[in-house]
Amino acid sequence: MKLAIIFGVSEYQNHDSLKACGNDADLVKKIFQKLGKFDDICFLSGNIKGFEAKQKLTEFVNNHKDKSVEELVFYYTGHGARYDDDFFYLFSDFSEKRKEITALRNSELDGLIRNLNPNLTVKVIDACYSGSTYIKSDDDIKPTLEKSAKENSLKNLYFFHSSSSEETSLANDLYSFFTYSFCKSIADLDGAIRYRDIMAYVADDMSQNGHPKPTFVVQADNTEVFGEIDSNFKSYVKECLNIPDDPLNLADDSKENRSEAEKDDQFLTEIQRKSQEEFCSKEEALRNIGLIRELLEQSNWPDQILKIFEIKIDPIEHASTIKNSVEIGRWLNKNSNGNYFSKPTYDTESYFEEEYKKLPQKPGRATDIFGGLYSLRQSLGLDDEQEYKLEKIEKTRRFVDGFEYTADSPFRGLQLTFKPKHSSVEYYALTIALIFSRKNLVFFVAKEALPYRSWDDIESPKCLNWKTKELFLKKEQEIRDYVHELISSASAFISEDIFEKLGKTI
Repeated sequence: MKLAIIFGVSEYQNHDSLKACGNDADLVKKIFQKLGKFDDICFLSGNIKGFEAKQKLTEFVNNHKDKSVEELVFYYTGHGARYDDDFFYLFSDFSEKRKEITALRNSELDGLIRNLNPNLTVKVIDACYSGSTYIKSDDDIKPTLEKSAKENSLKNLYFFHSSSSEETSLANDLYSFFTYSFCKSIADLDGAIRYRDIMAYVADDMSQNGHPKPTFVVQADNTEVFGEIDSNFKSYVKECLNIPDDPLNLADDSKENRSEAEKDDQFLTEIQRKSQEEFCSKEEALRNIGLIRELLEQSNWPDQILKIFEIKIDPIEHASTIKNSVEIGRWLNKNSNGNYFSKPTYDTESYFEEEYKKLPQKPGRATDIFGGLYSLRQSLGLDDEQEYKLEKIEKTRRFVDGFEYTADSPFRGLQLTFKPKHSSVEYYALTIALIFSRKNLVFFVAKEALPYRSWDDIESPKCLNWKTKELFLKKEQEIRDYVHELISSASAFISEDIFEKLGKTI
């Protein structure tokens, strides 16, 4: 028996909704159904609450735990987080204070899978870290996944993870890039496609398109097959992905019958489409960036927030005034393929490293008796009496110390300060730094409380927990929708923090 579980969480109460995730889940379900290898598929999509998801998952496991399960594929798309050295799948009602109910630990999932005792387990996780408390490297998640798999005795395992260590949609209007790449591999490869083949395809595809490096964990033989793919199945997947069958006709056997002019026309049409739909002029860019401040004006915030705070908005004019700009510089260093109008700045530092240094050798009798023979042995590496000394050697290395902008914009970011109208409430800050190119706009967002240091003095923003969101700079409606989501998530963050500090429950 072969089983599949598909969860696509696209709506969130306290975090940014991810519109593409619903489409992701529907797409994967269509492909899995068309493949015809799965005997049963557990499917949930849209507004999925944590308790509902766990009930559905438990029911599915109980229905099949006494059967012989050859393969289980688990697919998840939505927000994720890391707490307590574990990865969490976040559902629509997720709250940090109720994370055990509103999210699913990866170790808990592995415990449920253990009841099925599958011979092969495959996990495909397209998740960004909306709940992460700090940015981690792509490889940090590997030990967590491997440990959980080992503790729950999962036999053979493939783990695909988008490794989006920043909070970002990393999606177009329809699908998340990682899921799109996973499915596109099926349309581009032929015959018996191994899971290892899909990993290789996704790794290359994500790298070529400048997307974050995915993480893969393999504890299997590299021989396990996803499915037998024929031309009809490939055409079906291309249709689902809205990919024309060989739009430039470069792989068609009949391409020689097409005129060079016709191919050139198609190529030019694709260039024009990209230019019109994805790339914006300087005037469009400056207008859409300027729009962000208008959308964040005090009048657009919920009444509950306005009754408690006076909101002040200050433009950030220079990169040097952005706190924790080192993390943004590191992000730019890692995402250099994005052609952003910003670049990391570097400094150098000295450090010491211990190395063995060869000591000069004193002449011996061999030199006296045989003249140059000893020197000849030395040059040939035949001397085994060479002495070494361990010394500390001073070296220098370059490191990222921030970033700088390389193009003009109305402002570099915005600093929102929430000044309380009541003495029982603290100050809060919402810091927004903007990175952009001709195509993309990246929001770096930090939300934080600003405790009192004295009667009339509060701490300054530190921006220790940057979250990112990437949009098309050309698409005004995307920007409007995200700023609306940002106001909602910031309001929820402030309200929850106030309730927690006042000893209330939400």
